Amino acid sequence: MIVFNFNEAGFEVLEKYKDTKDYCFDDLGLEPTGCHNTKDCNVIEEILLSRYDLFKTKNVKTHITTNLNVEELEARYGSQFISRLGEMFNLIGFAKSSKDKRI
Repeated sequence: MIVFNFNEAGFEVLEKYKDTKDYCFDDLGLEPTGCHNTKDCNVIEEILLSRYDLFKTKNVKTHITTNLNVEELEARYGSQFISRLGEMFNLIGFAKSSKDKRI
């Protein structure tokens, strides 16, 4: 939904997530790349990097869920995001053999 809003309205959509509210982004890595006026943007990466600055300056929380491992996250969001991952989030991993926690 965020990426679709970006595609319609552009970079002003990113500004919404620079507030001090806590946000949770579910299924990180499944969203498409955004494109506004032929300008491609990894919308969620941009939001998460700006949320890191808020975390450092105002202790604003951001939560994510994902089925991707660290290598897949780095391929999708880059090394800058990965370098902040351990600081910004409490990482909880489950083995592939774990029972599905959604049931």
